[in-house]
Amino acid sequence: MGDRVRFCGHLWFQRLIVLLCAIGMSCYANSSFAAAVPIYSGGVNKAVSSIVKFKQSKWGFAANDPRYGATVDAIGAAATSVAVGVATGAVATVGWPALLIGAGVSAVTSGAISLGVGALIDWMWGSGDDQKNVTLSGAGMGVTSSENLQLMPDTYPAMLEKYGSNRELFFVDSTWKIRRFKTVDYLCLSSASCSIPPPFNSTSLEVGFSAPCSSTSGCAIGSTAYWSQVYTKGVAGNPYKNQVVWELRMSNGQTIGNPDYQSTPKPVPQAIADVPQAVTSTKLSPEMLAEIVNVMWRNAAINSSPNTVPWPASDPITPADIREWQVANPSLVPTVGDFIGPVAPSGSNTVPFPLPSSDNSSGGDQQPGSGNSTNPTIDLGDDPKIGAPELEQTPTASMILEPILGLMPDLRAFHVPAHTGVCPRPSYSVFGKEFKLESHCDLLERNRSLIEAVCMLAFTIFSVTNVLRA
Repeated sequence: MGDRVRFCGHLWFQRLIVLLCAIGMSCYANSSFAAAVPIYSGGVNKAVSSIVKFKQSKWGFAANDPRYGATVDAIGAAATSVAVGVATGAVATVGWPALLIGAGVSAVTSGAISLGVGALIDWMWGSGDDQKNVTLSGAGMGVTSSENLQLMPDTYPAMLEKYGSNRELFFVDSTWKIRRFKTVDYLCLSSASCSIPPPFNSTSLEVGFSAPCSSTSGCAIGSTAYWSQVYTKGVAGNPYKNQVVWELRMSNGQTIGNPDYQSTPKPVPQAIADVPQAVTSTKLSPEMLAEIVNVMWRNAAINSSPNTVPWPASDPITPADIREWQVANPSLVPTVGDFIGPVAPSGSNTVPFPLPSSDNSSGGDQQPGSGNSTNPTIDLGDDPKIGAPELEQTPTASMILEPILGLMPDLRAFHVPAHTGVCPRPSYSVFGKEFKLESHCDLLERNRSLIEAVCMLAFTIFSVTNVLRA
């Protein structure tokens, strides 16, 4: 009894350890596969702002055109509105994939898109019932490592209840052994013979069966493995239908290897966790970057202003545009890690889109904000170490008037020479009488000062005129 108790305790301890490892991803970790969600980098945010500017410059917009800043502001406001609707907590908890789904990326995107440059991984947005899911596929996904597999359910009924029929499932048990199952629905020949399944042909379960399946020997796969029927369950209300659980059993001590990555629609957090760690540092593909800008620009219409440039449906952002932009802005190209990371820094209530500098080839930008187009940053470049200029002495009023007042100094020294004269008093004799003309002298003498002033003025005018004519 004591040994049985110790065995049970040991088994539950093993199960606890396996559960903790499966949750924490800390046991037998394969760091080259599972990618941890990065912290906010702002790489995608900066790229979106710069690409919008690049596209508008191709249309002939000036670098300081206010319509550019208004467009980026509208994109930031729309992204913030979507992030608030998507977030279960703070805006900073929303990743770019979830933001794009909330913004209706499936309405713009069709088909699979390359995730990273040379990553050999395709990313497909869901639609319909899978609208909030993502499917990853491609050679770059490789195989699923054991720590990414779920812990095997305690019972087969629990397996059927959780995963349903017609599924191929991989689990790890308490000893970290990989287990492979198929759940299959089949119709009975009659209600009486439903306890024994009919023979399955080679296409029902696994290509390569060497013989039809039976309830006793299973379904052989060559000489190394076979499918064994481990559980059968009747379907309530339908006596002609059963659900069967088959497990792949290996012979001669063989073990089941890690399965290929399952390309199935998954919720965004699970899809992000499946991205290989080695891929996160690769550059985001032009196709994915074009889709991001198109989706965000299209949504800017809901928060547009008169200066906002509407999304160009007839001339959208193309991968060719992105490649041309990458040549001019190599430092702004975001990575896959930037893409699967948050859309805003911790504690932020808005999705920031920093405005790049006026030079397309420059990576400089404003402090993070939702555009802030009314206060653009001016980049004056490096300090050339030029000293302050030496200014001339400010002239005084006398220095300014001196050239005028100093004109023709000889003329200023001119004075009328002193002169003395006697008023003529002529006389004449008529009829033996002598007459003397002297009344004019009395008149001139009485008006001497006036006559002198008039003559002085006339003389001065004539003199200056003659001098200037010379």
